[in-house]
Amino acid sequence: MPTTLTNTGSSVLSITAKTITGLTPNAYTVVNDMCGATVASGSSCDISVKFAPGLAGRYFANLTISDNDISSPQQVPLSGTACSGIRCFGQADIRSALVRNAINTVPTPSGPNKVGTRVIDLVDSMRSDPYHATGARRELAVRFWYPTAFTRGCKPAPYASSIVWNYLAELERVPAPRVKTNSCQDAAITLGTHPVVVFTHGYTGTFTDYTFLFEDLASRGYVVASVGHTFETTAVEFSDGRMVKSVLGSHLGNTLRIDGESTSLAVAVRLSDLKFVMDELERLNVSDASPFAGKLDLSRIALAGHSLGGLTALLGVELDSRFRAGISIDGVMPGSLFSPTDKPIMMLFARGDHWDADTCHLWKGLRGPRLAVNLKGTEHLTPSDAVWLANGAIKTGTVGMTRTAGSVRDYVAGFLDANLNGKPMDDRLLMGLSVNYPDVEVTTQPSCGGAQEDTQ
Repeated sequence: MPTTLTNTGSSVLSITAKTITGLTPNAYTVVNDMCGATVASGSSCDISVKFAPGLAGRYFANLTISDNDISSPQQVPLSGTACSGIRCFGQADIRSALVRNAINTVPTPSGPNKVGTRVIDLVDSMRSDPYHATGARRELAVRFWYPTAFTRGCKPAPYASSIVWNYLAELERVPAPRVKTNSCQDAAITLGTHPVVVFTHGYTGTFTDYTFLFEDLASRGYVVASVGHTFETTAVEFSDGRMVKSVLGSHLGNTLRIDGESTSLAVAVRLSDLKFVMDELERLNVSDASPFAGKLDLSRIALAGHSLGGLTALLGVELDSRFRAGISIDGVMPGSLFSPTDKPIMMLFARGDHWDADTCHLWKGLRGPRLAVNLKGTEHLTPSDAVWLANGAIKTGTVGMTRTAGSVRDYVAGFLDANLNGKPMDDRLLMGLSVNYPDVEVTTQPSCGGAQEDTQ
C-alpha cells in the first residue's frame, strides 16, 4: 500500500534513509519509492510498502524516514494480519461458539439414500514422498461417502478419528466437541454404478472438513472421495493407528507457512496425489476385493475443492482428462496458470468483491458450461463444516445457518446433476430465482473487463 510524503517546509527536504523498523520488520518491504533523495518545498511523493509475511499471525512495524527536518525521523505505523487461507487468527468468537456447541449433529442430508462411509489407505509405489528425503513411498488416506441401503445394525460413523479430533481441538484450544454424523461405518454401497466427486481440502485442512456437503451428495447418489494430503493436512490417522501431522503448520495455530514456496509445493504435490487417486479409483473399480468393485462410473467424475483446493481443482481438471467437470469453492484464482477449457466449471464465492482481474481472466477462458454462485454476506469458512460446528460465529447472510448450508448443497448438487449426472437442469435454482435463497447471486454471463454480458 502507498503512503504520501509531503514537504510542508520552505526549503528542500533531504532524505538520508528509508527503513522498516519495529517489532516484525521482516514482513514488510519498500517496493516503490518515488521520493528519491530530495523533495522540493510544497511537493509530494509516494512510497509503497509490501506486506509479505511467512507465517500466519499479527505483524507490527514502522516505515521510518530519516531526513534533515527537525522532526526526523518521520514514522508511518504498519500493521497487518496474515490469514491462513482458511481463517484469520484471534477470532475468539469461533472458539466460544465451539464451546457453546459442544454437542452437535451434522445437518441431515436431503437425498433419498442412507449414507455409508469408510477410509481406505493408498500407497503410491512409484513415488517417494516429496515432503521427506527418506525415500519412503507416498501414502494417502482417502475417506469415502456413498449411498447405502444398509440400515439394520448400522454402526454410526465418527466424524473424525478420536486421535485426530482431539489434536485439532488442542490446536484450537477448546474441548473436543461431540459430533454425531448421519453415516454408517463401512456399510455396503448400493447396487448400480454411481458418479464420483473427488475432493481436495483447504490449505492444511482435513478430509472431513466438509462432511455436511459430502453426506448430502452421497444421499443423492454420488460417491465422494475426499483426499487427505499427507504432511500438509493438519493431521491424518492411518489404519495402523499412526497419526501424521502437517510439516507446513496448521490454520488452527500460529505456525502456518503461507509463503509462496510452501503453497506452490503444496499445489504441486496435490496434483500428483490426485492423479494417483484417479489411478487407484480405476483399480478399486475392477478389483474383486474392493468394496467399490463395479460401482464407480468413472465416465462421470468431477473434481472439487475449497480455498487452495479450489485452485487445485481448476488446475487438476485441466491436467487430467478423466475429470469431466470442476468446482472451485471460494478458491484461490490460478491467474496465468489456467488455460481455456471446454469442461463445465462452477465457481462458488463466499466473499464480497470477487470479480477481480484474475477471476475475469479465468471466466473468459471457460468455454463450456459455466456457473458463478455468490453467497452474499458470507465468509471464507461458510462453505465448510465450520458454519454449523461454530454456528453463530460464521457469517451466513440474512437466512441463517440451515438455509445457507442448504444453498451450498443445492447449488453444488444442481450443477453436478446438470453437467455430470445427466439430469434436467433446475432452471429456477441455477438461474438464481429460488425464493429459498434470496442471498444467493447466480451468474452465467457476468461483465468482465468491459465485455457486454448479462447478469442474473
